Amino acid sequence: MSPEQARGEAVDARTDLYSFGGTLYHMLTGRLSVDDGTPDAMLAAILHARPPGPSTINPRLNSGWDRIVLKALEKDRQARYQSAAEMETDLLLLKRKRERGPVVLRYALTAVAVCAVTAGFIWYSLTRSSGDSPLTNAVFTQFTERPGQELHPALAPDGTSLVFASNSEGNWDLYLQKVGDKAVLNLTAASGVDNTQPALSPDGKRLAFRSERDGGGIFVMPASGGAATRVADYGYHPAWSPDGRQIACSTESYLRPDSRWWLASQIHLIGLASGRTHILAGTAPDALEPSWSPHGSRIAYWGAEGGRRDIWTISATGGDLMPVTHDDYVDWNAVWSPDGRHLYFSSDRGGSMNLWRVRVDERSGKVLGAPEPVTTPSPYSGYMSFSRDGRRMAYAHLVRTANLRKVGFDFQAGRLTNTTAPVTRGLREAVRPDVSPDGRWLAFNAWGKEDLFIGRVDGSDIRQITNDLYKDRTPRWSRDGRRIAFISNRSGRYEIWVVNADGSGLRPITRYAGRSVSNGGWSPDGTRVVCSFNGGEVAYLVEPDAPHESGAQPISPPLESTQLFIANDWSPDGKRIAGFVSRRGDLSRHSVAVYSLDTKAIQRVPGPGTFPRWLNDGRRLVYTHGSRMYLADIMSGTVRELLSVWPDEIETGVAVADHDRAVYYTQVSTEADIWLVDFGPK
Repeated sequence: MSPEQARGEAVDARTDLYSFGGTLYHMLTGRLSVDDGTPDAMLAAILHARPPGPSTINPRLNSGWDRIVLKALEKDRQARYQSAAEMETDLLLLKRKRERGPVVLRYALTAVAVCAVTAGFIWYSLTRSSGDSPLTNAVFTQFTERPGQELHPALAPDGTSLVFASNSEGNWDLYLQKVGDKAVLNLTAASGVDNTQPALSPDGKRLAFRSERDGGGIFVMPASGGAATRVADYGYHPAWSPDGRQIACSTESYLRPDSRWWLASQIHLIGLASGRTHILAGTAPDALEPSWSPHGSRIAYWGAEGGRRDIWTISATGGDLMPVTHDDYVDWNAVWSPDGRHLYFSSDRGGSMNLWRVRVDERSGKVLGAPEPVTTPSPYSGYMSFSRDGRRMAYAHLVRTANLRKVGFDFQAGRLTNTTAPVTRGLREAVRPDVSPDGRWLAFNAWGKEDLFIGRVDGSDIRQITNDLYKDRTPRWSRDGRRIAFISNRSGRYEIWVVNADGSGLRPITRYAGRSVSNGGWSPDGTRVVCSFNGGEVAYLVEPDAPHESGAQPISPPLESTQLFIANDWSPDGKRIAGFVSRRGDLSRHSVAVYSLDTKAIQRVPGPGTFPRWLNDGRRLVYTHGSRMYLADIMSGTVRELLSVWPDEIETGVAVADHDRAVYYTQVSTEADIWLVDFGPK
């Protein structure tokens, strides 16, 4: 809480910078910037007390931290930083002095653009002071400090060591590290492919994980490393049964919980002795990331339904489905407490993505109370793991920025012409850009509070088009520049809606009962929109101005039964639709494809890629995969890399503008580290 909030005054961006200053103070010193005693004492400190400089508490710090942090914590907001960019400038100057504490500085430089989400530090302190909170005596410790991302921690049953996944050396590998020791052992260095999602067996002797080796699947190896054996040629997020005889897994995975393409994952059970697998019957239509209860009676999972992300439990033998959450928040990563009395999960119900728990009867699955916060001092928390005695928990602390950038493009040569330049910088995560036909405006949506925005192509004059609780995504300008088509869950499932560029005239243009769709853009003459069902089996051409469904025409690309086609862009001549093909249960292999409306044939582009956009010549496509942008010529069959932003990533979806002389894209920077929580004596 800032001083202006305590006085009941209006808030603005400088309020967010005050909150970020408080979080930065805690990271640097291990103390709160205000008195964490009674609520009255805290309120008085917020209004009147000036905290001591961080370097007076932590003498290892450069004194330059004092000026930056205390300026962010000024009581008078006129004396604070007036923008995140101003604060970032001072942090960059401090970086050049090469002071000690590079990890905190790296967080600061990354998090300053998303400082609004860190306002939860006051909530965290209030939660810790509650006698009923599991954090009453908790101690937080940063466990990993590697560059890049460390995710999916798996604590050993005795809590003395931890296995985690990291991409610090390029591909994803699994690392073993003892608590209190900085040395790490790469368990999968020899594989040469991605290895993720580790899960230690109940006795701590075996490690199950997802690997892309030999075509991919679930593998098991000794916990200290060694030969790996594949137990299933598919699957993600393995979870051991308490007796160590079975592994539960989901058939699909996810890149981030609030954005998923395929909403039809199942839970499968793998018998380790027999090698047989079977479906866990009776789950909701979408079931991800299973967690077996401590006594083996139930399995918790999360999934998407009607645009929501909710949590369920089900009998480990199938059936008896019980909902745990049913609301508009993003609820995911459900993990049982070791005593079976609570389900812990990640949720944005408190404003930022943090940890919560709810009382659940392990045998029946009945929910026994309302969710309660287990708030960490992290802006984004998830991927939990517990020691067997429940005294230690590991989780991943994430800081993510996503901003639009522009790069010049030589249409004739098919090459980029200059270095990239930022278009947006600030608090919102700007993704999925689209350029207006006159080349003057960008439309995009923001993660978090998912609304639509438009702004000048130089990043100025940004205007919010939608402002509500619904998730509005993937805007696409109409050919006359007057309307924007987008997908939204405001009807209870994802449908395509249109809105005028000034925010008026909001209405749906699809209504497919019980099925969500994705947005593939307008036809060249502006009379139709192409979309795909969330399962990808059939794409549809929709007439926006016709009565619902009367103008719908199905198209069915010739694919295998296990393959999906997601339409994304209409060719300039209106005869072909570019999109990408994926195989169910395999998020790692997408290939760009072109479907001909005349011949009904589909043409593949070599290599991986998603969400292609046509150039004006009608033969070349720009698309992305991971950290790279590509240019494909569908006539010659050639593919050329245009840009790499590694170790950052390019969010799916690019926009080509200015008569093919500029490309707009979103560059995503993610820093993720593993933190430990010691709860103290039970």
